[in-house]
Amino acid sequence: MRSTVFSSPDPDAGDALAARRALAERLWGRAVDRVDIVAAGANSHVCKAMAGDDCAALKLYPTTPGDDRDRLGVETAALRFLRGHGVASAPALIAADADAGAALFEWLDGAPFGEIDAQDVDDALAFLRTVAALSGAAGAQRFGLASEACLSPRRIETQVRGRLDRLSPSGDQEPSLRPALEKLNAAAARIFAAVDAAYAARKWPVDEDLPQDRRRLIPADFGFHNAMRAPDGRFRVFDLEYFGWDDPVKIAADLLLHPATTLGAAAHGRLRAGLGAAFGGGDPDFDERFAILYPAIALRWALIALNPFRVDRRPAAWAAAAAAGWSRERERRLALSDQFVAHAAQCVDGGAAAPPFAATAS
Repeated sequence: MRSTVFSSPDPDAGDALAARRALAERLWGRAVDRVDIVAAGANSHVCKAMAGDDCAALKLYPTTPGDDRDRLGVETAALRFLRGHGVASAPALIAADADAGAALFEWLDGAPFGEIDAQDVDDALAFLRTVAALSGAAGAQRFGLASEACLSPRRIETQVRGRLDRLSPSGDQEPSLRPALEKLNAAAARIFAAVDAAYAARKWPVDEDLPQDRRRLIPADFGFHNAMRAPDGRFRVFDLEYFGWDDPVKIAADLLLHPATTLGAAAHGRLRAGLGAAFGGGDPDFDERFAILYPAIALRWALIALNPFRVDRRPAAWAAAAAAGWSRERERRLALSDQFVAHAAQCVDGGAAAPPFAATAS
């Protein structure tokens, strides 16, 4: 939710806020005093609706060309499912309107995490264990695959190749991107050759999806960036629009790799060990699969870091009004992607001896 958006001043901003206030009133069923925009990212916009001393979160899910994921439907279903099974760390859903592309949730007060400590790690692991344990609960089979599910090495490679293909046209417009694309293509060839070799040595098929009994429900994109510590000390989570079934290796790797998370060596070790304990039960291959696939998932992150370069992702306002801002963001994104590529290579070379990932681009 905390993201940077490059845009020029909107002359219709007042009208937009008025429309959102009216939408919040309709969903809440009460008069709303004011609505403030608190986050405006590429995938969703979040507003704080205030009515007297009460607050609610109004979330809008803009449609994106070429993206047919039902993020509103997934998130509202996930929250109903979790709250229905007593998971109070997730916010309560107040109301939703699919036609308006909006939902209203319980407002979560709290502070974002800085450097992660042992209690933060334990609370995150407890949440993941709780969600995974619900994989056999009533209603779990109604969910589809998590967004960009990584059920086999070939699926991961297809995602990486697809992201490279979508970035390639941008190399003609952004010369600074071309060396990064060359490095990414070379890294992909090397990393997936290593994955294929490791799977072949174990006689595991690289193109067959993980069996259903090894899959778990996961809150894809969950991390400390989508969680907070409430004033009463409770661990709270938000943004569950990519919820669904996947190989738990994916959520484990993402939690360790997310660039918005500051993990010291002790927290990283505690988290890595806890993830193995949380997902290894009933899955004797989890740790081996994690070690093999982790560099490939790190490579996915190298490409995710470059999303703003994509022609289909760049707002028109970047062209001129935000040129200076984009110049700084360009360098930060290129540096972050390069760090992911280097980390993935270290993991292929050193395996478990490779140091934990730590984003330094700022």
